[in-house]
Amino acid sequence: MRTDDDAVLDAVIESPSIRRAAQDHVGCAYNHDRPARVQEASPLMLTMFAHTDHLTLATHALLLLLAIAALLALRRWPWAFMLSIWPGTVAHELLHYVAGLLAGARPVALNLLPRRKLEGGWVLGSVAFARLRWWNAVPVGLAPLALMPAGGWVFMQSTAWPLLSVESAGWKLLAVQCLVAGWPSPRDWAHAIVGLMVLAALAVGGYLLWLKLLA
Repeated sequence: MRTDDDAVLDAVIESPSIRRAAQDHVGCAYNHDRPARVQEASPLMLTMFAHTDHLTLATHALLLLLAIAALLALRRWPWAFMLSIWPGTVAHELLHYVAGLLAGARPVALNLLPRRKLEGGWVLGSVAFARLRWWNAVPVGLAPLALMPAGGWVFMQSTAWPLLSVESAGWKLLAVQCLVAGWPSPRDWAHAIVGLMVLAALAVGGYLLWLKLLA
Protein backbone atom coordinates (compact mmCIF):
# COMPACT_ATOMS: atom_id res chain seq x y z
CA MET A 1 0.00 0.00 0.00
CA ARG A 2 2.17 2.89 -1.21
CA THR A 3 2.58 5.46 -3.93
CA ASP A 4 5.51 6.57 -6.05
CA ASP A 5 6.10 9.96 -7.65
CA ASP A 6 3.79 10.86 -10.57
CA ALA A 7 3.24 7.28 -11.65
CA VAL A 8 2.44 4.84 -8.83
CA LEU A 9 -0.04 4.82 -5.93
CA ASP A 10 1.14 2.07 -4.56
CA ALA A 11 -38.76 -9.02 23.07
CA VAL A 12 -41.97 -8.44 25.66
CA ILE A 13 -41.41 -9.56 29.29
CA GLU A 14 -44.52 -10.11 31.46
CA SER A 15 -43.89 -9.28 35.15
CA PRO A 16 -45.95 -10.34 38.21
CA SER A 17 -47.09 -6.71 38.55
CA ILE A 18 -48.53 -6.77 35.05
CA ARG A 19 -50.31 -10.07 35.71
CA ARG A 20 -51.83 -8.65 38.93
CA ALA A 21 -52.95 -5.55 37.03
CA ALA A 22 -54.69 -7.78 34.51
CA GLN A 23 -56.52 -9.65 37.32
CA ASP A 24 -57.99 -6.35 38.56
CA HIS A 25 -60.15 -6.15 35.43
CA VAL A 26 -63.78 -7.04 36.46
CA GLY A 27 -66.28 -6.25 33.72
CA CYS A 28 -65.86 -2.58 32.99
CA ALA A 29 -64.07 -1.87 36.26
CA TYR A 30 -60.37 -1.05 35.95
CA ASN A 31 -57.88 -0.42 38.72
CA HIS A 32 -55.63 2.44 37.62
CA ASP A 33 -53.26 2.27 40.57
CA ARG A 34 -51.33 -0.83 39.66
CA PRO A 35 -50.61 0.13 36.04
CA ALA A 36 -49.41 3.50 37.32
CA ARG A 37 -46.87 1.77 39.57
CA VAL A 38 -45.75 -0.38 36.62
CA GLN A 39 -45.27 2.72 34.52
CA GLU A 40 -43.25 4.40 37.27
CA ALA A 41 -40.81 1.49 37.21
CA SER A 42 -40.28 1.67 33.47
CA PRO A 43 -37.65 4.48 33.42
CA LEU A 44 -35.52 2.53 35.88
CA MET A 45 -35.74 -0.58 33.72
CA LEU A 46 -34.83 1.41 30.64
CA THR A 47 -31.84 2.91 32.45
CA MET A 48 -30.62 -0.55 33.44
CA PHE A 49 -30.95 -1.75 29.86
CA ALA A 50 -29.07 1.32 28.62
CA HIS A 51 -26.17 0.68 31.01
CA THR A 52 -26.06 -2.95 29.90
CA ASP A 53 -25.90 -1.90 26.27
CA HIS A 54 -23.07 0.53 26.96
CA LEU A 55 -21.10 -2.11 28.84
CA THR A 56 -21.61 -4.63 26.06
CA LEU A 57 -20.55 -2.12 23.42
CA ALA A 58 -17.44 -1.23 25.40
CA THR A 59 -16.51 -4.92 25.72
CA HIS A 60 -16.93 -5.47 21.99
CA ALA A 61 -14.82 -2.38 21.31
CA LEU A 62 -12.08 -3.65 23.61
CA LEU A 63 -11.94 -6.94 21.72
CA LEU A 64 -11.74 -5.01 18.46
CA LEU A 65 -8.80 -2.96 19.71
CA LEU A 66 -7.03 -6.10 20.89
CA ALA A 67 -7.52 -7.67 17.47
CA ILE A 68 -6.09 -4.59 15.76
CA ALA A 69 -3.09 -4.59 18.10
CA ALA A 70 -2.50 -8.29 17.43
CA LEU A 71 -2.55 -7.72 13.67
CA LEU A 72 -0.15 -4.79 13.86
CA ALA A 73 2.18 -6.82 16.09
CA LEU A 74 2.63 -9.25 13.20
CA ARG A 75 4.75 -6.62 11.45
CA ARG A 76 7.73 -8.25 13.17
CA TRP A 77 7.13 -11.17 10.81
CA PRO A 78 6.57 -9.60 7.37
CA TRP A 79 5.12 -12.63 5.61
CA ALA A 80 2.65 -13.32 8.44
CA PHE A 81 1.56 -9.68 8.39
CA MET A 82 1.27 -9.51 4.62
CA LEU A 83 -0.86 -12.66 4.48
CA SER A 84 -3.04 -11.49 7.38
CA ILE A 85 -3.70 -8.05 5.88
CA TRP A 86 -3.97 -9.17 2.25
CA PRO A 87 -7.82 -8.86 2.01
CA GLY A 88 -7.50 -5.30 3.27
CA THR A 89 -4.66 -4.65 0.83
CA VAL A 90 -6.87 -5.72 -2.07
CA ALA A 91 -9.63 -3.34 -0.95
CA HIS A 92 -7.08 -0.55 -0.43
CA GLU A 93 -5.57 -0.81 -3.88
CA LEU A 94 -8.92 -1.28 -5.64
CA LEU A 95 -10.13 1.97 -4.07
CA HIS A 96 -7.01 3.71 -5.45
CA TYR A 97 -7.77 2.20 -8.85
CA VAL A 98 -11.47 3.15 -8.92
CA ALA A 99 -10.74 6.66 -7.66
CA GLY A 100 -8.14 7.01 -10.41
CA LEU A 101 -10.68 6.04 -13.05
CA LEU A 102 -13.23 8.53 -11.72
CA ALA A 103 -10.71 11.35 -11.27
CA GLY A 104 -9.06 10.99 -14.66
CA ALA A 105 -5.71 9.75 -13.36
CA ARG A 106 -5.70 6.93 -15.94
CA PRO A 107 -4.63 3.82 -13.96
CA VAL A 108 -2.46 1.61 -16.13
CA ALA A 109 -1.36 -1.17 -13.76
CA LEU A 110 -2.63 -2.89 -10.62
CA ASN A 111 -0.41 -5.07 -8.43
CA LEU A 112 -2.02 -6.94 -5.49
CA LEU A 113 0.95 -9.15 -4.59
CA PRO A 114 3.63 -8.14 -2.05
CA ARG A 115 7.10 -7.49 -3.37
CA ARG A 116 10.40 -6.52 -1.82
CA LYS A 117 11.81 -3.03 -2.43
CA LEU A 118 15.36 -2.59 -3.61
CA GLU A 119 16.13 -0.25 -0.71
CA GLY A 120 14.65 -2.74 1.79
CA GLY A 121 11.19 -3.33 3.15
CA TRP A 122 8.09 -4.50 1.35
CA VAL A 123 5.39 -3.06 -0.86
CA LEU A 124 2.03 -4.72 -0.12
CA GLY A 125 0.41 -3.54 -3.34
CA SER A 126 0.44 -0.69 -5.82
CA VAL A 127 -1.40 1.03 -8.64
CA ALA A 128 0.33 2.85 -11.47
CA PHE A 129 -1.19 5.93 -13.11
CA ALA A 130 -0.39 7.73 -16.33
CA ARG A 131 -1.88 11.11 -15.41
CA LEU A 132 -1.62 11.73 -11.69
CA ARG A 133 -1.78 15.48 -10.97
CA TRP A 134 -2.03 17.57 -7.81
CA TRP A 135 -5.77 18.07 -8.25
CA ASN A 136 -6.66 14.39 -8.70
CA ALA A 137 -3.99 13.05 -6.32
CA VAL A 138 -6.20 14.06 -3.37
CA PRO A 139 -9.18 11.75 -4.11
CA VAL A 140 -6.88 9.06 -5.50
CA GLY A 141 -4.42 9.07 -2.60
CA LEU A 142 -7.05 9.32 0.13
CA ALA A 143 -9.59 6.92 -1.42
CA PRO A 144 -8.82 4.11 1.09
CA LEU A 145 -10.27 6.29 3.85
CA ALA A 146 -13.67 5.08 2.61
CA LEU A 147 -12.85 1.82 4.41
CA MET A 148 -12.90 3.55 7.80
CA PRO A 149 -16.69 4.21 8.06
CA ALA A 150 -17.24 0.82 6.45
CA GLY A 151 -15.17 -0.72 9.25
CA GLY A 152 -17.26 1.12 11.84
CA TRP A 153 -20.47 -0.22 10.31
CA VAL A 154 -19.08 -3.76 10.19
CA PHE A 155 -18.03 -3.51 13.84
CA MET A 156 -21.56 -2.47 14.87
CA GLN A 157 -22.88 -5.58 13.11
CA SER A 158 -20.63 -7.70 15.33
CA THR A 159 -22.27 -6.29 18.48
CA ALA A 160 -25.60 -7.86 17.47
CA TRP A 161 -24.11 -11.31 18.22
CA PRO A 162 -22.95 -12.79 21.55
CA LEU A 163 -19.52 -11.56 22.49
CA LEU A 164 -17.66 -14.85 22.04
CA SER A 165 -19.71 -16.22 19.13
CA VAL A 166 -18.19 -17.23 15.82
CA GLU A 167 -20.40 -14.71 14.03
CA SER A 168 -19.22 -11.82 16.18
CA ALA A 169 -15.60 -12.83 15.70
CA GLY A 170 -16.05 -12.99 11.94
CA TRP A 171 -17.55 -9.51 11.76
CA LYS A 172 -14.77 -8.14 13.96
CA LEU A 173 -12.04 -9.65 11.81
CA LEU A 174 -13.62 -8.00 8.78
CA ALA A 175 -13.78 -4.69 10.67
CA VAL A 176 -10.09 -5.01 11.53
CA GLN A 177 -9.23 -5.40 7.85
CA CYS A 178 -11.20 -2.27 6.96
CA LEU A 179 -9.80 -0.12 9.77
CA VAL A 180 -6.16 -1.10 9.33
CA ALA A 181 -6.12 -1.09 5.53
CA GLY A 182 -8.24 2.07 5.38
CA TRP A 183 -5.46 4.33 6.61
CA PRO A 184 -3.45 5.80 3.70
CA SER A 185 0.24 5.01 3.55
CA PRO A 186 2.87 7.75 4.03
CA ARG A 187 3.37 7.92 0.26
CA ASP A 188 -0.40 8.26 -0.23
CA TRP A 189 -0.34 11.26 2.10
CA ALA A 190 2.71 12.66 0.35
CA HIS A 191 0.84 12.72 -2.97
CA ALA A 192 -2.33 14.15 -1.45
CA ILE A 193 -0.73 16.83 0.72
CA VAL A 194 0.16 19.15 -2.15
CA GLY A 195 -3.39 19.09 -3.48
CA LEU A 196 -4.77 19.59 0.04
CA MET A 197 -2.54 22.63 0.54
CA VAL A 198 -3.59 24.14 -2.78
CA LEU A 199 -7.28 23.52 -2.01
CA ALA A 200 -6.86 25.02 1.47
CA ALA A 201 -5.17 28.11 0.01
CA LEU A 202 -7.96 28.52 -2.55
CA ALA A 203 -10.59 28.15 0.19
CA VAL A 204 -8.94 30.77 2.40
CA GLY A 205 -8.45 33.12 -0.56
CA GLY A 206 -12.06 32.71 -1.63
CA TYR A 207 -13.28 33.38 1.90
CA LEU A 208 -11.17 36.54 2.23
CA LEU A 209 -12.41 37.76 -1.14
CA TRP A 210 -16.01 37.12 -0.07
CA LEU A 211 -15.45 39.14 3.12
CA LYS A 212 -13.96 41.99 1.10
CA LEU A 213 -16.92 42.06 -1.25
CA LEU A 214 -19.31 42.19 1.71
CA ALA A 215 -17.45 45.11 3.32
